Amino acid sequence: MDVYESNAWLDWWANPITCLASFEVMLVIRSEGRTWEAQAQLVRLDEPALDAFELLNSDPIFDLRLPDGATLSVEVHTTDETGKLQLTMR
Repeated sequence: MDVYESNAWLDWWANPITCLASFEVMLVIRSEGRTWEAQAQLVRLDEPALDAFELLNSDPIFDLRLPDGATLSVEVHTTDETGKLQLTMR
């Protein structure tokens, strides 16, 4: 099993030029063969960050921005109130 761990950012866009929110996360991607699983943990766990993230769950499509500048479109779902997230590629 291969594992990739890194800080990354989940960016939420209103349109192609307006980023409404960006959340720093610790990203962990595990892959085995052709299957992979991605999870993230919000780095900032204060109440305003969690509240803002919960509001965005109504439209859970984010750009996952990696440190090298690469981006992937992902759907994000909270797994619990500790800031753990499950990511699926779109």
